[in-house]
Amino acid sequence: MDRMTLCSRSRWHGLLAACVLCAAPVSVAQEAAVLKKPVVVVLGASVSAGFVDNFVTRRTDGEPNRSMRMAAALKILWPDGGVQLRDQADLLMFMDPVVRGKRQVKRGQRVPADLVIGIDFMFWFGYGTVFTVGDEPEARFKLQSQAFEMLESFDCPLILGDYPDMLDADKRMIPGAAMPEPDTLKELNRRLYQWASERDKVNVFPLARWGESAKKGEYSIRWKGRDLVVPIEKMLQSDRLHATKLGLVLLLHKLQSSVAVVLPQDHPLCATKRTAEQLIEVARLADELQPAEKDAVKDAGANIIRSGAGK
Repeated sequence: MDRMTLCSRSRWHGLLAACVLCAAPVSVAQEAAVLKKPVVVVLGASVSAGFVDNFVTRRTDGEPNRSMRMAAALKILWPDGGVQLRDQADLLMFMDPVVRGKRQVKRGQRVPADLVIGIDFMFWFGYGTVFTVGDEPEARFKLQSQAFEMLESFDCPLILGDYPDMLDADKRMIPGAAMPEPDTLKELNRRLYQWASERDKVNVFPLARWGESAKKGEYSIRWKGRDLVVPIEKMLQSDRLHATKLGLVLLLHKLQSSVAVVLPQDHPLCATKRTAEQLIEVARLADELQPAEKDAVKDAGANIIRSGAGK
């Protein structure tokens, strides 16, 4: 090997070493920046997994019912890449909630989290066909206890949705045999709230109340300076089981209150409180409210006319 080759190789090794030394601090700094971002783990079933129905039911305009993944919606709540989202939601959780739930929890624990959100994680630990001989309610309670046992392994704040009443959901999506009896449903919720009340870091999101207000036509938001009732078809898909894109965004608007309960006020995830109008605008879903907005304006005009005629 001649002297020139040796010199060339020496210069190359020196240059390579310099590059590594220069790059190392940048890499460490970048990694540190990533680690500073709050970590949010998403657990759940089809609502959190962004259910899209292309087969069973269609919207009144003939288009497929669509939603989006909870993790994608959370980027609207916490934009600008300020949060690390770990999406473990499973569309097929109904097939085996115990096995698939354990898998979600295990994967969700790979990185220490600041917050775990499981809006519909508990659903199939209460709903679903229970194959048992004898006491069906007790079998559902036992299933629920298995979920509690899984979730005990998290040592960070946890938000869980309660059990909504799905009696009027499309039976092609969830048959009657998969429905707990009203008294059983009430007891499932009682046990969930009791379990949560015994743990400082657990908050129960009132999913049942949220869904009920939507179905009764009582869910209203502040929109362009007035109270606007959001029609059920804008919040729930045709199967009356899954949220629409707009419904999920409005759900996140309410979720902010739960986040504020389980995290300190100075936590980065509590830094901003967004209005429903702001979230809808960021999600580019304002067009979904145009028909309801027109109806509200028309009703307001009619009320003015009636009040004028009565004078």
